[in-house]
Amino acid sequence: MTPADGLAEGEARVWWAHTGRDLVGDGGDGLMSDEERARARAMTRPQARRRFVLGCALMRLAVARHLGLAPTDVRIERRCPDCGGPHGRPWLPGQTGLHLSLSHAGPHVVCAVARGAPIGVDVEDGAGLVDTGSLAEKVLAPVEIAAYRRLPPDRRPEALLVYWTRKEAVLKATGDGLRVPMRTLAVSGPYAEPRVLGWAPGDRPGPITRDDRSGLITRGDRPGPIALHTLRGPGGGRVCPPAALAVLGRPLSTLIERDAGPLFDSVTHSSSGA
Repeated sequence: MTPADGLAEGEARVWWAHTGRDLVGDGGDGLMSDEERARARAMTRPQARRRFVLGCALMRLAVARHLGLAPTDVRIERRCPDCGGPHGRPWLPGQTGLHLSLSHAGPHVVCAVARGAPIGVDVEDGAGLVDTGSLAEKVLAPVEIAAYRRLPPDRRPEALLVYWTRKEAVLKATGDGLRVPMRTLAVSGPYAEPRVLGWAPGDRPGPITRDDRSGLITRGDRPGPIALHTLRGPGGGRVCPPAALAVLGRPLSTLIERDAGPLFDSVTHSSSGA
C-alpha cells in the first residue's frame, strides 16, 4: 500500500482526471457503492456514465491516498438534504477530518480534498452555452451585470463561465448548491483576484454542520470567511475550462493541483498483479 500523503490543517489537493485516459475499466465497478452502481446503470448517455464512474473512483482513490487506506475501504455518503436521495454533496462518515468536493465538465473530472475546512470545486467547459445574455441575467448580481456588459462581446461567454464557477464553488462549500439563486451572491470578475463580494440581504446562507452518524445537516446563522482560488490544472498553466475552489474559514496555506493518472495507474498495476 502507498504511504499516506497526509494533509495538514489548511492544506488541499485538487486531482484532475480525464475520461479519455483515466478510466479504470472493469475495476471502476469495485470503487462504487451499490447506489452508485445503480445510478450508473440508469444513465443512458455513455459520456455522462463515464464521467460518473470516473468521479466515483477518483474520490475514493484520492481519499485513500491521503488517509493511507485501500480505495475499497473508503466509504462515501451522498444524501440530498431536500429529498434524502443518493445525489447530494459527497461526504466522509467518521472522524477523518477530511472534506471533499467533486465536479465534472466535458471530459474533465476534478476532485478536491482538504483537511479541516468545507470546500467546493467547480469546473465548466461551456458546452451548450448559447444565449449568454439571457443566462447572465439569471446568474449575475447587479454589480456583476454592470461589469459584464462593459466587456467586449467576444469575451463575455468565458467571463460568464468564470463567474459561474466561482459562484457554484462557493455554494458547494456552504452546502447550499443551486437551491440558493446565483444572482444573490456577488463575486469578483474574471480579470480580478477571486473573492466573494457579498450576499444579497436576507439570502446569505449560514455554514453547514453535519452529524457524521446520521448525516443530518443543520445551518448556523452566519458563514465564516470564504476564500476563493482559481484553478489552473496540474501543470500550472491556465487550463481551457474555467475552474474554481472555495474554502470556508481561513485561507489555505497550501493548494496543490495534481494529475490523477498515477492514482489510476496504481489500481491498474494492483489488478494486473493480483
